[in-house]
Amino acid sequence: MSALEEIHWRELSHAYGFASDLPALLQQLYAFPSEANSSSEPWHSLWSSLYHQGDIYSASYAAVAVIDELRHDGRRQFETGAAMLGAGERDAATDPAED
Repeated sequence: MSALEEIHWRELSHAYGFASDLPALLQQLYAFPSEANSSSEPWHSLWSSLYHQGDIYSASYAAVAVIDELRHDGRRQFETGAAMLGAGERDAATDPAED
């Protein structure tokens, strides 16, 4: 079973509410062409939902697990997208303004 299938998305949230819509966006990554621009869909919607204005959500961490699993297929976009999302989460987790 893949990370995408193991996660209980309906129990998680993102910037716009419950994360039950994320599996469809993440599923699009399986066919995401390596030459595609990382600001195109589905990356744009994922970034907006999961790291909105510097905030992170329960679904953000779960999505990184899925993206990390997918990036092992050698596509540069997966490596870039996972790194961007992971860096954003790390920054938000260590933001002194949050203390």
